Amino acid sequence: MKTGSKFWTVVVALLGAGVCGHTHAPASTADPLRVSRAGAAASTPLTVREHGSGWRAETATRALEVGSELQLRVFLKKEGRWTTLSPPEGLPPGFSVRAGGVVRTFRVAGKPSLEHAQPSRFGPAERVLLEAANPAGDLALRLMIDFPQRHPDAILLQARFANSGPTAVQLADTALAALRLRAPAVSDDGVHFWSFNGGGIFGCKDYILPVRAGFSHHNNCAPIGGDLGGGTPFVDLWRPEMGVAIAAVEAWPILASLPVAAGKSGEVDLFLKTTPAVTLAPGSAHTTPAIMLVAHEGDFYDPLVRLRELMADLGVRADTQYHPDDYAPTWGTWAFKKLFTMETMLAQTRRMKLYGLRELIMDDGWYDYFGDWQPLASKFPRGAADVRALVDRLHQEGMTLRLWWTPGVADLESALGRAHPDWFIHDSSGSPAKASWTSYFLCPAHRPVREAMARLVKRFIKDLDVDSFKLDGPCLNAAPLCHHPAHQHARPEESFEQWPDLFNFVRAEAKQLKPDFRIELCPCGVT
Repeated sequence: MKTGSKFWTVVVALLGAGVCGHTHAPASTADPLRVSRAGAAASTPLTVREHGSGWRAETATRALEVGSELQLRVFLKKEGRWTTLSPPEGLPPGFSVRAGGVVRTFRVAGKPSLEHAQPSRFGPAERVLLEAANPAGDLALRLMIDFPQRHPDAILLQARFANSGPTAVQLADTALAALRLRAPAVSDDGVHFWSFNGGGIFGCKDYILPVRAGFSHHNNCAPIGGDLGGGTPFVDLWRPEMGVAIAAVEAWPILASLPVAAGKSGEVDLFLKTTPAVTLAPGSAHTTPAIMLVAHEGDFYDPLVRLRELMADLGVRADTQYHPDDYAPTWGTWAFKKLFTMETMLAQTRRMKLYGLRELIMDDGWYDYFGDWQPLASKFPRGAADVRALVDRLHQEGMTLRLWWTPGVADLESALGRAHPDWFIHDSSGSPAKASWTSYFLCPAHRPVREAMARLVKRFIKDLDVDSFKLDGPCLNAAPLCHHPAHQHARPEESFEQWPDLFNFVRAEAKQLKPDFRIELCPCGVT
């Protein structure tokens, strides 16, 4: 890789949601990677009782308290004693919305209901249902709290906001499962908590960070420009006493962020923020993504595994069909940046054989334009024939070639860009949306774009006979919303949501042509 990405390595290893992010398999299929240091405790009955001005739902090892304004406290039983990092007072409302420029909170109305062994997307669950309303009386909230039997250390929350008034309500954004945690002690170096931050950000920055006074991290998983956004909607905060993880759990990318902010007194606030930007007509409703809460011991490992298992319940599965060459050492032309030549590569193959390296990566610098992907005439005078001759030579030597490129983007001045300007994603102002380097995003939800990607894959494999791809670029993490009228999207979010499907599509097309074809993802510099 040109730039390392520790975040991508960790998330792909644990979640397996890179190229295979949308592999829809039956939810009943066993997850072959189900591994956790904590193990899977047996399911225990759920009890609900009144607690102060609110309610407490409790199993043998986990508990969730919900206050009268939906304030949340999370508990873990350790060595027979209940432990929490949630202070008893001064908690923020657990669920709120911004509508009409005003933040609206809710109060619990009536008693919760408890339902046993209810079917859910995550298997049978013990379920608590809470009804709440905002003081103005124009919005009602139903909060569903599930304790899934297959995942006894996870609590799943999902809210439904309904317009109970006589006029339409513009729902701008939501603050979901808001938590306030307080460190019982601060280390000598001022660390309140350690944190895992799942939102993508450019610059190869650390994602496991100490949380000190004044710490702030937006963890934006939506596309926000400047190679920012994307990633995994997951945040974990932990200390020696316990940890608490929060994540959004859906089978498609979510326009969300998970802000984390630390005050001076050792308190840390975190929540899931979504931006539905929908208008609720009287009687209509908006349902939020499912939200995972995990109270745990140790660091982020167990909660991240639990997220992977919950995603598997939704059909998003880790790819366990690894090829031995996936982990084999390689040599890439990026050692010479873009200054490599045919002679450079042939000379390196002799050195590669000495060290037992079998795969050569022809990296950035071999092509003319993003989108056209024609061999650069200054390096390959005969064009594709020269590249094919190089590949044939490598194959004769028992070696393979990995080709660098970026699907779903094109230069505006490329032949593709000039012939099909209507294929690009347009922002809300009607301008093409910038991708990595000199390129701009093509819309993955526009059928002609996928057809063009299929033709590219066929050309690379059939005509050039390459053995694997290196898909590179910070833009791999997320595509922006598309407002191009010619695409006739039902919602602008379709381009963002279908961006991972484009890579799955490339992978499927490649494997249809070469069953043992391999793909490397390199979201260059994004952690």
